[in-house]
Amino acid sequence: MPSEPFHYSIRRIREAVPSPGFRRTPVARGSFLRFFKEHPYEAYGLLLAALMSFFLFQLLDRGMLNYYLRTSLIDVHRTYIPFTGTVYPVQYVPKWSELTETERFMRYEEIPQHKLQPLPAYDLAAFARGQYYDTAAAGDVDSYVTWSVPYAGNYALDGTEWSGSHPGVDIKMPVGTPVQSIAAGLVVKRDSAPDGFGQHIVIAHPNVPDPQNPGQTTTLYSGYAHLSEQLVAEGDRVEKGQLIGKSGQTGMATAPHLHFQLDTDSAPFYPYWPFTWADMQEGGISSTFEAVREGLNQDNIRRYSVHPVAFVTAHLHDAPLVEVASVGVLDSALVSVERFPAEKPPLPEPLLPSASTVPEENTSTPRPLRLTPPPSQQSSTPRPRGIPAPVTPVVETANSSVLSGPSSDDNSNAVPIVAPRFTDVAPGTTLRSVLGRLSAAGIFSGYSDGSFRPESTLNRAEATKVVLSASETSLEPSTIPFFRDLERGAWYIPWVATASKKGIVTGYSHDTFRPEKSVTLAEFLKLSITSLSREEELEHQPGDIWQAPYERYARTHRLLPEERLVRPDDPITRAEAALVIDGLL
Repeated sequence: MPSEPFHYSIRRIREAVPSPGFRRTPVARGSFLRFFKEHPYEAYGLLLAALMSFFLFQLLDRGMLNYYLRTSLIDVHRTYIPFTGTVYPVQYVPKWSELTETERFMRYEEIPQHKLQPLPAYDLAAFARGQYYDTAAAGDVDSYVTWSVPYAGNYALDGTEWSGSHPGVDIKMPVGTPVQSIAAGLVVKRDSAPDGFGQHIVIAHPNVPDPQNPGQTTTLYSGYAHLSEQLVAEGDRVEKGQLIGKSGQTGMATAPHLHFQLDTDSAPFYPYWPFTWADMQEGGISSTFEAVREGLNQDNIRRYSVHPVAFVTAHLHDAPLVEVASVGVLDSALVSVERFPAEKPPLPEPLLPSASTVPEENTSTPRPLRLTPPPSQQSSTPRPRGIPAPVTPVVETANSSVLSGPSSDDNSNAVPIVAPRFTDVAPGTTLRSVLGRLSAAGIFSGYSDGSFRPESTLNRAEATKVVLSASETSLEPSTIPFFRDLERGAWYIPWVATASKKGIVTGYSHDTFRPEKSVTLAEFLKLSITSLSREEELEHQPGDIWQAPYERYARTHRLLPEERLVRPDDPITRAEAALVIDGLL
């Protein structure tokens, strides 16, 4: 008899074996609801599992699962790390305008030393000028190329802020450029994301000045991305300026550069990114580059990040301890950083009511120097403005720190002027001579350790004291704060009160003065030129912004070198302030 087909044999076997009692029945509508009613615990278990799966997916999508697992043992908020100021994340970059075609593709260590320069100033005006290679100055071109994507910018290489949703800054540099920690802190993340930040490091900085709440401290998180080498491990404590890695082109990067950003303590993850793939899909955007260009979720940048360059610049000269100078002028250890507004950030707020352009080059003959003597040597008879009183010349002797007038053989009644010899200012330099004159006039002084600290910056209170001293303004006998954020009885109260009454300085909104806020070069030029009654000599031109006439005046009278005047929005140092005052007297 012919054998049966295989499937018939299987059917016969199934018919011969007793059924275990299962039968196929159609699922009636409402069976799932009935299941939830009849088996509530199992139903809640399934619901909980679904929710956990959803949140797990979100963590994976944001790249934060490993971060939470690895940093759960690092308690940043209980780690005491004193704030000792900041440094920029890189020290030197190429002079891009001088590189040959071959040198542009070299590693950092291969580029000739004479073609490296300190990191150019972050200057939006320079970025705008530097885009025009044929006509722009080499310094502007270098600035524009180096800061390829500004804070909250786009990828259009237009040198603008708040034109996109890029949460940090991109700094162009060759592969292998040393990258350093901007401040003391704790390494909380060392990771690699091939489809994102590449090799990157996150450092927590506790106890730093809070940019959003002046006078308070917070924890900020600095991120360094697209590295070629990572030289620290999670849990490492690092110091300001410590080498942490080398720049590269890892991850989603089209050219070698460092992505540098600064996130707040409230950010949901680090380094923070303002949008997810889900946000892009919801907005109908197909690529990250397009999302950044369109400014997707730009509000999240304001909420969870800080302008990294503004913060670092404001605290470059901060120190862990504040030492009071011998005449009461002190260097600020806490300088408040203004959070940029919703619109594109305006120029820094001036100390005085704004006047208003682009400075022009002028090589006129500089104003001759003159020195106003200290009040103790002035005649009680008033003199006409513009005619200086006789001044005892000051000379620094070779074997002492006494600045003296003519010898006793002279018939004059000059009294020797005692002034400090600053240990950190080299003899024979212009600054040494300037400080000798200003110290004798009681305008500047040094610190108890004999130093002058020429690279430290001035804050608003200090700058007010300096310009009033230079202008010989009589102080108001006041100890009551004119602004609600001034400390009663503070050394600067009489100076600020006098300057406020005379309209030399103004406050900010909510009746505040912000005495510890750093003063930019442009602000100090306006403050000093106004206080010393030089405003009638200003040249105003149509379309001037508030600082242009003062910068133009500084160029005309050569108060500072040109390479410094092109960075008017940088904080002014004590040495620069001394040169400006000396040039105006």
